[in-house]
Amino acid sequence: DGKIRRYEPRGEPLPDRDGQVASSVTDVDPNPDNDNCDRSRWHSLEFNSTALLAAALINSALGLVFWALAARFFVEAEVGRAGAVINTAVMLSTLANLSLGALYERFLPLAGRRTGALLIRGYVVTGLFALLLGAVFIAVGPADDLFESTTGKTLFPLCVATLAAFALADSVLVGLRAARWAAVKNISFAVAKLAILCALGLTVAGDRGSVAGHAAIEVSWVLTAAVAVLVAQTVVVMAVRAQSRTESTLP
Repeated sequence: DGKIRRYEPRGEPLPDRDGQVASSVTDVDPNPDNDNCDRSRWHSLEFNSTALLAAALINSALGLVFWALAARFFVEAEVGRAGAVINTAVMLSTLANLSLGALYERFLPLAGRRTGALLIRGYVVTGLFALLLGAVFIAVGPADDLFESTTGKTLFPLCVATLAAFALADSVLVGLRAARWAAVKNISFAVAKLAILCALGLTVAGDRGSVAGHAAIEVSWVLTAAVAVLVAQTVVVMAVRAQSRTESTLP
């Protein structure tokens, strides 16, 4: 057609005036920002899953050590009574959670600004239901065989509510994409209750002490669970604040 067109090959790049061929690929830093890498690794599914698995194994192993030391410090009847009380409280706390844990794990990532309201409602409902179940057990269950005093019967519903909040906190942290903190909570709980049991067993509890063996075991279990719940709520509040900046995609 008489027009002069400039030919630009699509393959190799053209050399410059010095005869050097410029690379068409931009150099990439082989070491990206370390902070971003570490942050993504901490939030990765693989890391959080591994942390939960490791925490479960460590918690199980320390649980065996806990009951072995309890049997060494205290007589069999005291250990059996404490085990019955704790297992009953754990069973009732599981019922009190009403399977909200699975719902939180599924829908909290989508809750956005509604996360705080959902958590408050869930904690209130499960807490009240746990108190109700504990009170019903004291009223119609074998409370006289498990508790020697009125104080133990009065505090039992609170123990159920505490263990219900402790169990629910794991699912809440998973739903908020902070499962690694659930692992930290469970490992810390296992270590702390073991330390308190040893301290009580070597000092004020036992056959010659001022505290009954079953009371020492129950206190070491429930007290550390209550502290773990309070500490976990700090992480939950921070995660909720971060998530409240996003819009909810729940139906």
